[in-house]
Amino acid sequence: MDVRTARTRADLVRLALLVSLVAVACDGGASSDSGVNAWLRLSGTGTQFIAGELNATGGSDKPTIEAISISNNIVFPGVTGRSLGGSAIGSTAVLIGLEGDVGHWVATTGTPDGDNPNALDFATTLSISPLIPLMPASRAIVFRAVDAQQTVGPPMLLPMKIHPLATNGQPLVISLLWDTDSDLDLKVRVPNTTDPTMPIDVWNKSSVALPVLQNGDLPYTADDVKNAGKLDYDSNAQCVLDGLRRENVIFPQIPPSGTYQVRVDAFSLCGQVAARWHAFAMANGTDLLGEAYGQAGEVDTQGSHGPATGILAFSFTVP
Repeated sequence: MDVRTARTRADLVRLALLVSLVAVACDGGASSDSGVNAWLRLSGTGTQFIAGELNATGGSDKPTIEAISISNNIVFPGVTGRSLGGSAIGSTAVLIGLEGDVGHWVATTGTPDGDNPNALDFATTLSISPLIPLMPASRAIVFRAVDAQQTVGPPMLLPMKIHPLATNGQPLVISLLWDTDSDLDLKVRVPNTTDPTMPIDVWNKSSVALPVLQNGDLPYTADDVKNAGKLDYDSNAQCVLDGLRRENVIFPQIPPSGTYQVRVDAFSLCGQVAARWHAFAMANGTDLLGEAYGQAGEVDTQGSHGPATGILAFSFTVP
């Protein structure tokens, strides 16, 4: 049998599987829909969308999901390009669907798993719709293995946390975006705070500094804490890739007056050659207070990553 014949037969098996699985595993039907209206979107060779939510109950004892691999189980509306894979035993394909979604996906299994020769790997790329509801804040991705006889195995659930990025219309938002799977950090030095020398960054995520008074009194009130500027998320922290490549410092109330400094610290390129970045500050979602573009290379990752380190991207003043 030549390679072309083997590939054609494999494609026919996959097609037959996609058509027949619907009645077994879900309430919908096979569709030419690309899944553009689904909250969970998968892509990759041998991946196909099927209308209807994936059933997370019942099924046979075999085939089974052996393992699931994902770099981070926190997702964001609009996130793209996150790797999702795993392995299954006795399976020709894996069904993958998000709880409550309008459809689910079929991903074919392929190469033998390196840790278990009885299992076959599957690999896809995950994206999340920007329109996914933020409540409930936790949803599970359902995985079910399927064999060549269309037997659907038991479900395995992967809990996912949906993390909102509510930046529009805030009094002040300072953002950093970059283009490769690297670990860059946003640092913002805020004037007229309890410790103006301490920036908002991954180590100190609020413009309200830690208590410093020896008598036990706090140098700020509960309202100070509530209204402080805060870093929303540490993206790609320690090279645990999350697909976001964005960090924001958000002020929910009128920010302190004075001069702000915005720095970009390249903590690690995570194996990438470079990372191009864009930093900017917006007031009330409409007024651009400052911005800068740059590129981080390997030399920028060296040395200390303390409060005053990183590239000074720009400064701006709040009256």
